[in-house]
Amino acid sequence: MTPEFEKMLQWGGSPTAQCGCGRIHYVASGDNMEPCELERMERLWAAHPDCYIPNADSDSIGITEYNGITAVWNCPCGWLERSEKFLWTNRAAIIEYYKARTARELAEASANAAALDGVSNTTGPVGEASPETTG
Repeated sequence: MTPEFEKMLQWGGSPTAQCGCGRIHYVASGDNMEPCELERMERLWAAHPDCYIPNADSDSIGITEYNGITAVWNCPCGWLERSEKFLWTNRAAIIEYYKARTARELAEASANAAALDGVSNTTGPVGEASPETTG
């Protein structure tokens, strides 16, 4: 994952986290977990090494939500890396999408502004009293 993509994401941390791929990551050192919880995670990791991922390099598991999915930093699934690759590979089409969508939104906003020209919240069309302000 590039620094530019990483900077775009909002990151948090937790002693344990489940990635969108289903893997459970946990802090394998430090005092952020109760000893019994750490022992339980170690047993699960021993039984299911592809499903439980220890991290001894940090006191927190880096997590972010991207496209509605919780993703864990450096998970073997590589979901964030694949997401970035998709965005970068399709950047020309994505830029065209932004241009077209922005033009359409601007046209709609301009039409709405023209339709509301001369309308006030209190008087309706300029010079006419609205029913709410007449007794």
